[in-house]
Amino acid sequence: MIDTDRIQLDKLQKFNQLPPIKVLDIVDQKDGTSKISFDLSLEFRKKYKESFGLKKWSDKHFEKTIAQALEEYLNKVKTDKL
Repeated sequence: MIDTDRIQLDKLQKFNQLPPIKVLDIVDQKDGTSKISFDLSLEFRKKYKESFGLKKWSDKHFEKTIAQALEEYLNKVKTDKL
């Protein structure tokens, strides 16, 4: 059996070891979600691909991983404030 929670944790730990990224803009959507624009350096993209074993850059992979990282962070912040 594959431990998907452990796989997700490993991905998030890899993400935390990458060069910093810059948030350019955050726009709240009518449906309650937010759209975030990032400035990703070439160094970040290179290290990201290496960390996740990708041969080429994947917007879809990055978007999924950053969404998981942000959700994890927000859940931790929410839990710590309770």
